[in-house]
Amino acid sequence: MSCAPLVPHLCAARAGRVLQISSLAGRIGVPGVSACTAGKHALEGLSVSLAAELAPLGIRATIVEPGAARTDFRAIWAGRLSGCAAVPGCLPVRAVPARSAGTGGGRVGDPARMAQALVVLAGMPSPRCAFPLAVTPSPASGTPAATGSKSCAGARPRVLPPTTQRQSDMSEHRTTSRFAVVTGGSEGLGLAIAGALARDGADLILVARNRGRLETAAEELGRHGTVVHTVPADLCVPDAPARIAAHVGNLTDRVDTLVNNVGTAHFASLADTTVEEMNTMWHLNVQVPLLLSQQLLPALVNARGSIVNISSYWARKMVAGRHSAAYSATRGALNSLTRALASELGPQGVRVNAIAPGAVRTPQYERSYLAPMTAEERTAHDERIEHSYPLGRLGTADDVATAAAYLASAQWTTGTVLAVDGGLTVR
Repeated sequence: MSCAPLVPHLCAARAGRVLQISSLAGRIGVPGVSACTAGKHALEGLSVSLAAELAPLGIRATIVEPGAARTDFRAIWAGRLSGCAAVPGCLPVRAVPARSAGTGGGRVGDPARMAQALVVLAGMPSPRCAFPLAVTPSPASGTPAATGSKSCAGARPRVLPPTTQRQSDMSEHRTTSRFAVVTGGSEGLGLAIAGALARDGADLILVARNRGRLETAAEELGRHGTVVHTVPADLCVPDAPARIAAHVGNLTDRVDTLVNNVGTAHFASLADTTVEEMNTMWHLNVQVPLLLSQQLLPALVNARGSIVNISSYWARKMVAGRHSAAYSATRGALNSLTRALASELGPQGVRVNAIAPGAVRTPQYERSYLAPMTAEERTAHDERIEHSYPLGRLGTADDVATAAAYLASAQWTTGTVLAVDGGLTVR
């Protein structure tokens, strides 16, 4: 509870951050050090609670749970433990084969790389990344927005003028890639993610079914000197992943980042959900990410690349009055697919992570959800959002894009489902 006396100072900073360093041991348990692992799990609960409590004061609370790292502390643990060779992170240091700095499994963490990620969390000045609030087990970062009935005296979030706005400190985490494939890249989340990856130095291969929007997106990104290739494709068509992979193969034999952003949602009661609707959601939300990852695997392995799946908070949190059984099932399946692929592909040097955004104000959200509302319904919607989200607002596409760029460059992060939801799932 050392942060309690510092809360007034965090308020005064107008952009306060509480960053807790825990351990994966608190989640998986480690024999021989039960008291320590219990304490680490307690720290997770504390951090999630602080995130909900401090958000109205404009203070973000985040927890990072690293795996085993090559430090003196790990060596002490390894020397004390016995009979735990099967537990991740418990092997003696000398028994773990060293690997070149980069991606993949089969090695312990590099403290310097971990520290870079923590610097991003603690110091990112860009308001583009204001939305992530509580992250377990992996980090995201940003500038908070003070909302709600509580307030720090005079506290306001820092927002730089548009003409002088600094790029995210993630420029220090530049992707080493030259090619990033982004599905659904013509607008909304996909377009924002493509822009973030381009700022980190990637050439882009955008996939979307609307040729006009795709060309407009390519023109917009190309104005800033980004190399953009477009692939018009409808991923509802069964052979689309294979055709996309063939097109990519004509351009390059390496893919450094694959962003599986295409998806669909249909909300209906169980009795009213049709087989066709279930099949469409299963295909786009689960099969397409799996098939694209499969088709592009050789290129991803060549680049020791990264897969980022765009999931949803609906896998974890339901909303009263919005029936989501079929849709939530597909998002839960995508999260499980992410973890399974991370385990399978890590030894080949490929990292796999997912982002679970909260409600994000995209063109699609405006068209399908907000536009039909009356003025009274819009007011009720805004009040509901302020009440439901500790940060008091919907997300933006840039909030999610910043997190995607982080995961594309985080060299020792895999198997994570990163909540970028303004704190929605901590309530």
